[in-house]
Amino acid sequence: MVMDSVVGIQVNTATDVARFLVKEYISMERPTTNMKLQKLLYFAWISYYKKNQGYLFNDRILAWRLGPVVRDVYEEFSAFVANPITFCEEPENSLSEEDRLFLSDFARENLFVSASSLVTRSHLDGKPWKMAYDGRKTSTISYESIIELECQ
Repeated sequence: MVMDSVVGIQVNTATDVARFLVKEYISMERPTTNMKLQKLLYFAWISYYKKNQGYLFNDRILAWRLGPVVRDVYEEFSAFVANPITFCEEPENSLSEEDRLFLSDFARENLFVSASSLVTRSHLDGKPWKMAYDGRKTSTISYESIIELECQ
């Protein structure tokens, strides 16, 4: 966890959340791909906010061609290309027990959801990705737009 300077509370890093999800899917014998992981991070953030009215992580989410991406997480798992991620480091910081339970439930709920369906879901008209995407890998999807358009 890292301290969120804006609200002064502990917030997980996207990398730690991603590592936890990867390990969950490996333990379920259904390893995920980097593309699916990226979309899972986005939708986990939304679910977490809806449940807790707080940020699951505060890393920058970018609007790439195939949907929301957290660059650090993408780079960590990019060596797997489109193949299932079969191993990863342990999360560097400890996730709270509450967050681990949330993420375990989220992983189970999305076990059989395809990466392509998550991409389609993130690309719907009027949603934050659609509003932020401009064809470059530098456009940020603001948390304000995610809250306004996905969490109401």
